[in-house]
This record gives sequence, C-alpha cells and structure tokens, in this order.
Amino acid sequence: MRQFRNRIAVLVTAALLGLGLALPAQAGLIHNLSTNFGAGQITFLDPSGNDSSGVAAFAFDVPTAGITFGLADIDEIIWSIDPNTWALSIDLTTVFRDAAGGGVGAIALSNTDMRKDLICPTGGSLSAPRASLFFLCIAGVGNTGQASQLEATPANLIAPSGLAIFLLGLAGLGAGLRRPAA
Repeated sequence: MRQFRNRIAVLVTAALLGLGLALPAQAGLIHNLSTNFGAGQITFLDPSGNDSSGVAAFAFDVPTAGITFGLADIDEIIWSIDPNTWALSIDLTTVFRDAAGGGVGAIALSNTDMRKDLICPTGGSLSAPRASLFFLCIAGVGNTGQASQLEATPANLIAPSGLAIFLLGLAGLGAGLRRPAA
C-alpha cells in the first residue's frame, strides 16, 4: 500500500510539473492592438471592467506624431474578453499628449458601436462609431485626424508546443496508473 501511495505522489508531482511547464507564466490577459496609425499592447487584470485600475499595463505608439501613450494616459476605458474565443471588445480614450512636431494628440481605440468623441483643447472635434481614431491638434495650424479599424489579438494563449508537453504528461500519467498484468 505504501508503494502505491509513493507511486501516486510521484505521478501527481510529475503531472503538476508538466502542467507548470506547459502553461506560460502570465500576469494578466495580454492583447496586441494595431491600427493603420499605430500599434501597442494592453494587459488586463480581469476579463472585463470599466476603469483603468483593472489594466496592468498599456503602451500604444503613434510613430507619425512621435507619441507613445501609456497607462497613465488612459482617460476612459470599458472592456470585456470572451472566455471562449479570447476576443476583446474595447472602448478606450486617452488624454491629449504633446506631439513631437508640435501640437497635442489623443487616441480612441474601439471595436464596438459606442461613439467616441475626441475634443481638441484648441477647438474642433473628431468622432466616429466603430472605429479607432487618432486626432492631432496644432494651435493656429489646424487639426488632422485618422480613422482605422482596430485589430486586437490575444498574445498569451498556450503555445502548441506547451500543449503538446501537457498532453504528453497526461499520457505518461495514464500509463503510470495502469495496473500491471497479473
């Protein structure tokens, strides 16, 4: 009986170790974000929320304006992640930040039907439903805006090689639990 318990303990330990190797370490739910005006990444602590306190990290670069928006720049955010497909629904707006070539810029990232309005501090606004926006305002010169579709793809799903290791561990566990032929 003691040998059986030891054998089970070894097999359970091996299975847990295999599971640990197969699953990536992650601090949250990570999604890559891309539009025709920039790209970045966001990490959520929870599968849904409506406040930036549920966001662990955010960085979105708009190279043409020389602006990288960070976590502190989020003005409003609402998101949900489908637990079956990992599809992200998001509405995010940032505060206006200084642009490298002058003026200020802000972004609205969205793939929902919610209408977003970016109102320039120097006058003018830009809005659109179901689109992501970049709005650059330059006092005395004018405003320019770009609209784009948002692509949000999960970045931290189990890699196929990790899944193969996990399945191999399960097969080994099954083989170890088989009764020897009498």
